Amino acid sequence: SDANYTGAITISSDGNHSIAFHSTDAAGNVSPTKTIYAAVDKTPPTLSGQSPAGSSYTTDNTPLIEFDLNGFPSGLITTDLNIFIDGNLVIGDINSSSISGGNHYSYQFPYVKADGVIQVQVFNASDKAGNDANASYSFTVDTGPPTSLSISLPDFTNTSKPGISVSASDAFGIAKMTFACTDAGLSSGTEVNYSTSHSDFNILSGPGCSGGDGTK
Repeated sequence: SDANYTGAITISSDGNHSIAFHSTDAAGNVSPTKTIYAAVDKTPPTLSGQSPAGSSYTTDNTPLIEFDLNGFPSGLITTDLNIFIDGNLVIGDINSSSISGGNHYSYQFPYVKADGVIQVQVFNASDKAGNDANASYSFTVDTGPPTSLSISLPDFTNTSKPGISVSASDAFGIAKMTFACTDAGLSSGTEVNYSTSHSDFNILSGPGCSGGDGTK
């Protein structure tokens, strides 16, 4: 008599899978093995390879924006895809080229961007397995250097590493500061993360500095 198997078979990972089966009768006779194949894709499309990178800063105010949209392993569907850059729909203007499982996108920013945030938004990205995703990231254009710089240290000190007070202003924050005893020494100066106080620069042996007592 015929027999049907209706139980579940769990496939936990994405990709192409083979399922082999045979049947055994009451006398112990085993049928030939048969194999079926199943392609599993439980992962929504992903955004990667962003340039400029998400949450980064660039001094280019007409940046070339690039990213990959991947629907691996089943493949990307772009029928309902919408892409906004800096609030503008660019799906008709953005360049695309095929990559494994999806597309690479590039967009030359068409005008000079005032300093500030550029947001990239992707809506209705789908794959052939029916997974959907929206994604976004942003980066900041910053073309202006820090301003209102000031530095001070004690008039007299008996240590080679006196406390140095620093202040500066920038609309998007200060990241680094560089110390040297001369302007020429700044090219090879000591770079550290910005803070309003610093007490680890050696005024006797640091870049551009000279040993001994005297004014530095």
